[in-house]
Amino acid sequence: MARDVDDPNLASRSNVFSRACPRPDTPRRAPMADDDGADAERDDARSPARAFAHAVPARASTSACRDDNDGSLTWLSKSRHFIACTRAGKPTYARYGDAYKLSALCAALCALYDASRDHGDGKTKDAAMGDGLRAIVAPGRVVAFHATEYMLYVVTSSIKGESERTLHAQLAQFRRVMESLVTNAALEHALARNAKFDVGRALEAQAHADVALATAIRSMSWDTSYVFNTYRTFALAAPIRRSCMEAIRASMTFTSPFAGAVFSSDGRLGAYAKPRGNRPVTIAASDMIVLMNHVRVMREIVAESSTANEEEADDDDVD
Repeated sequence: MARDVDDPNLASRSNVFSRACPRPDTPRRAPMADDDGADAERDDARSPARAFAHAVPARASTSACRDDNDGSLTWLSKSRHFIACTRAGKPTYARYGDAYKLSALCAALCALYDASRDHGDGKTKDAAMGDGLRAIVAPGRVVAFHATEYMLYVVTSSIKGESERTLHAQLAQFRRVMESLVTNAALEHALARNAKFDVGRALEAQAHADVALATAIRSMSWDTSYVFNTYRTFALAAPIRRSCMEAIRASMTFTSPFAGAVFSSDGRLGAYAKPRGNRPVTIAASDMIVLMNHVRVMREIVAESSTANEEEADDDDVD
C-alpha cells in the first residue's frame, strides 16, 4: 500500500512528514561528494527533497559520516539510506552515521508505520506487513518499508528510476543478511523471547557484521540477484561440476552441514550439493544470495589485509 505525501491522516500523525515535503521555494543545495560509488548516480534535482533522507545512516559505518546524525548536511546528502530498528523504535543499524543518534527518527518511523495500519485499506494480505505502510513517494525520493512482527526495515532512495518494487526486494534481502548475522539466524526468535534483546549490540559483537551489511547494500546497486531473487553463476564443465559435487558430499561424511557450495572469488556459484537423501535437493535462492554476500565479504577482508601487510612492509623498508 503506497501512500501519497498529501494524505492528511498520515501528515497529522508525525512531524516527520513536514521534513518529507519541502516547499517549492526551498533553496537547492549543491550535491555533496559521496563515499559510495553507487550514490554517485544521484540526480541533482532530488537535492531539495530531503524527504526522508532523515531515514537512514549506518551503525559501525565505514563512511566519513559515521558519527553524524540526521541533522548533518553530509548525512543528508546521501542518496540511498538503509535503517533497521525494532518495532518499539530502538535503532539497530544505519548505513550512514551513528544509529544510536537516530532514536527520535526511528521512533517517528515506527509511529508513522503503526499509524498507517490504523488507516489501512485492507488490501495488503502479507502477514508480516499487515495493513501497514509499504511506501511513500515524494518528489525526488522514494521511501519503502518492510516490517516483521518485531523489526522494521526502511530504505530511502533518490536515485533516479528506482521503483517501490525494487526497493522492497532489496529490503527483503537486507533483512535476510541481517538475520544471518544475529543469534544464528534467530533474530525474531530472540526478540520474541526477550523484548530487551539488543540487536545492535549483537551485531557489533559479530565479527565483520558491518562489512557484511555494507557489502550487501553496495551490491544491490549493480547486482540484479537482490531484486529478482536469483544468484549469479560461473561456467564449469560438466565433469568438473560433478567432481566438485562428489567432493562436497564426501566432505559431509566428516561433518553434518546442511549443504556445501563452490563459489568463485567474486561470489558466483559454480556447484552445490546436499547430503544424499536430504530434501529438498535444491537450496533456496534467498539463502544462496546470503552465502554469495559472505563470500564477497571474505574477499574484501582478505584484500584489506593484503593492503595493510603491503603498507607495513613498505614502512619497514623506509625504516
